[in-house]
Amino acid sequence: SGYTMSSGDAFIDKLFSRGGMSSMTGTAFMIVVAFGLFGILNTAGVLDALVEPLSKRIHTNVGATICALLLGVLGNLSSSTTFAEVFTSNVLNGVYDKAGLDRLDLANAMTVGCLIFGLWIPWNTNPVAVAASLDVDPLRVAPYLVTPFVYFGVLMVLAVLKQKKRGAAH
Repeated sequence: SGYTMSSGDAFIDKLFSRGGMSSMTGTAFMIVVAFGLFGILNTAGVLDALVEPLSKRIHTNVGATICALLLGVLGNLSSSTTFAEVFTSNVLNGVYDKAGLDRLDLANAMTVGCLIFGLWIPWNTNPVAVAASLDVDPLRVAPYLVTPFVYFGVLMVLAVLKQKKRGAAH
């Protein structure tokens, strides 16, 4: 049933007196379902079907970065940032290798697409867990989430600069 605190401060007591494991059941269930979905997609060959056309089309840092961002957001729609990270990395590892792109760039793009933009999806486990622990509606936090767009801008500028540098080297 969880821990109960009596500190004398109502906010602190409410923050630390939660439902324990039983209050996290919904979040844990969403993660299990997301990984079940990943297993089904992988076994059914959907991931391989995604990789083949991407391998033929992605040859630049900018294209690969945009693809990683889109796949990250798509993965986050499933409910879990962890699923988004596993999904995106499994789809794009081979694509980056085949195109001769740096996997560090993939990691950076996944950080923005999978982790940071996941905060904008109200049913994703990241904002749900934070909102539940603080008793705040995830949609009320949205106007303050400007960081993903700043990171997106920086990421795209770096991808363009790296692409120009790579083009000049060839």
